[in-house]
Amino acid sequence: MRVILFVVFFSFFPFVLNAQHGAWTVATFDTGSLSAVVFIDSLYGWTVGTGGNVFATTDGGGTWSEQQHVTHHNLNSVHFMNRSLGYAVGDSGTVLKTTDGGNSWSMTTSSPPADWTKVYFTSEQVGWLISPYVDEIHKTTDGGSSWIALDPPGAGGFYDLSFLDDSTGWVINGFEAYKTINGTDWYKINETALAYLYHLSFLTSKVGYIVSIPNIVSVSSIGRTTDGGVHWEWISTIDSTHVTDITFTDTAEGWTAGSKDWQGKYFGGTLNHTTDGGHSWIQEVNLDSNIMLRQVFFLDRNHGWAVGGDRFAIGPRVALRYQSTTVGAEGEFKRLPSLFQLFSNVPNPFNPITKITYHLPERSSVSLKVFNMLGQEVETLVRGIRDAGSESVEWNATNTASGVYFYRLEATSTSDPSRSFVQTRKMIMVK
Repeated sequence: MRVILFVVFFSFFPFVLNAQHGAWTVATFDTGSLSAVVFIDSLYGWTVGTGGNVFATTDGGGTWSEQQHVTHHNLNSVHFMNRSLGYAVGDSGTVLKTTDGGNSWSMTTSSPPADWTKVYFTSEQVGWLISPYVDEIHKTTDGGSSWIALDPPGAGGFYDLSFLDDSTGWVINGFEAYKTINGTDWYKINETALAYLYHLSFLTSKVGYIVSIPNIVSVSSIGRTTDGGVHWEWISTIDSTHVTDITFTDTAEGWTAGSKDWQGKYFGGTLNHTTDGGHSWIQEVNLDSNIMLRQVFFLDRNHGWAVGGDRFAIGPRVALRYQSTTVGAEGEFKRLPSLFQLFSNVPNPFNPITKITYHLPERSSVSLKVFNMLGQEVETLVRGIRDAGSESVEWNATNTASGVYFYRLEATSTSDPSRSFVQTRKMIMVK
């Protein structure tokens, strides 16, 4: 079958919505809806949606170009590992792969027949697929060439997943939370009774968030765990809102995407923002008409995007871009660090919470872990890609014995792997 590659640029009538510490620029284009968005840095991103469309940007979402069109099935999720390697999945077993940034896409050779709703890769070879309509989690270890089915005991279809690395991840099936620590074997972990679970986001090996949406109530409930998903506390609700996605940039700041909900009728896309770890939420974007927002994605506190569109796919697609306007004490924009640095935790000694701060001079792959005196890993505080800047992370050692511990930062530039940094510091927890 001959495929014609064409590129069209969109930047139609953008307008700006001011938020608490930044501004959202809203652009509409084409007809249909966008389902998912991903960025690998502050410039390069991709979004997918109805009709098999894929759009890409190289200027942070200022303009979008339509990429090669290889399917007419709806695309529901997209994930990129770098500026070249990416995946998109959708209805009727659609699993697409690109190795050139989306200029060309191909079907993988072994796509299980299902309406896939989420794809996520933790490395170039290892990735997962889930669907509410499939009882198994599907995993690849060869870059999508083949997939194996993993069947958690007693589980049904799955709504969302969250991974820290090739081994550690979580999924939810509506009523239960499951975890893996080796990337293959799954087990139910929640001792807290859960129901109507649709969305999941883990920041560290201990801290995670879930969204529950009872079918008969116009409210979304936010739950939080600090022990890796065994116990959950319902910490807040977002009234009259149907949440479709949740994400956190750190233990304090997070966002939800969704739509206004009145007695089960959805209308008007919304973005809600928390700065206190999910205990309270402020609605910062409220779009009119039939627009629904389906996903929100943040690289860090300063760079975020959200996508959606007409709920019936007969109106415009919508793409939003967030840019922070946070300034320093003297009114100047904060400067980026010039060096990799890991600072002493504060306070030290501590009981039971301490704060660890580090600097990144450029976008980097980051790992921040805590170890005991025997060199055994106690907890992963940070794992993943982080933009240049300063970041502080709290460690809550409530369930940890008194003693001497070590925290180690490993950081490698995403643009030049030869630029890397490793440092370990000591801290003392006294009860």
